[in-house]
Amino acid sequence: MKNNVTIYDIAKRLGISPSTVSRVLNNSSHPVKQEVRERVLAAAKEMDYVLNAQARNLKKQMNPTVGVILPSIANPFYPSIVRGIEDEAMRRNYYIAISSCDKDPRRTDQYVQSMLEQNMRGIIAIYLEYLPQSLANYVQRGGQVISVVTDGVLCENAHNIVVDKVLEARQAVEHLIGLGHRRIANLMNELDSQLRRKRLEGYFTALKNAGIEIKKDYLYIYGQDIPAFGDESAESVKVGYELARKMLERTPEVTGILCMNDMMALGVIKALRENGRQIPEDYSIVSFDDLFFADCIEPSLTTMRVEKYQWGKAMARYLFEILENPGAESGTAMKVQKVLTPSALVVRGSTAPPRCEN
Repeated sequence: MKNNVTIYDIAKRLGISPSTVSRVLNNSSHPVKQEVRERVLAAAKEMDYVLNAQARNLKKQMNPTVGVILPSIANPFYPSIVRGIEDEAMRRNYYIAISSCDKDPRRTDQYVQSMLEQNMRGIIAIYLEYLPQSLANYVQRGGQVISVVTDGVLCENAHNIVVDKVLEARQAVEHLIGLGHRRIANLMNELDSQLRRKRLEGYFTALKNAGIEIKKDYLYIYGQDIPAFGDESAESVKVGYELARKMLERTPEVTGILCMNDMMALGVIKALRENGRQIPEDYSIVSFDDLFFADCIEPSLTTMRVEKYQWGKAMARYLFEILENPGAESGTAMKVQKVLTPSALVVRGSTAPPRCEN
């Protein structure tokens, strides 16, 4: 960089030692007279000094950055979580580096390897489907990992927080069953993740417990019942729209609809309305995530709420507690309620008892 001012330039101007300048600019606990401190800070500002954080981190063998690995930044479920992590990190004078792995094992591995090389002290991984060798290497070298997972995707020697997606889906379907629905369709993204497979298991479990016949015709999956057309995370509204159109064509007798997420539910609502159907008079809809618009659309959306921002803050707090207490137990598979608030059903206007059939 041009005009790169160093601590030696500041020291020369003020006629003091470079070590004194370094202590002030790095906020060292070493005592420095207040008058000298003020002179150093004023000179640094006047000379447009920029701290070389990379050199400082190398010297201290510590990078005040936390890595955050997401399945896809295009999914609107994650920004609020990231904001919660960021706010808590900034409060503690840390920064975050966000990596959107797109469920690609090689991409995930590259991100983790980069975090290892940059000597980041901790990583928060959310719903990773693949556990690359680089993550095991990171943990083995002393890095701390908080991994929010579904059952069956545990990172060895990390702090695993297990979210029960079977229970989450079961509760959503049980709400429809409790209203009297017996013909319940399940509209899903591609079954390429443990999270989605567990939600499908929860759907089946709720039906089985209620003595309701499981009909494969009521299951609609992107890539099977409709052709794949792109990034389903970014195109969830279109996925819901096309799946709902297929449902109206194949099984119009359905009265209850379980959607994989709130974005998909928007597409379902659009398709139903275009075909002259009323919500919830003709079809009841329940989904997951409680995104920002769920209470603003008409009718408002019944959904499984996740306190996303609070989840982010809680993950970060837990990570920093571990960093401050290196002897904390690891390799555990904790239930979500130990660290995070479990998801909960929020009943709104999109669900009601089923329509009367003549």
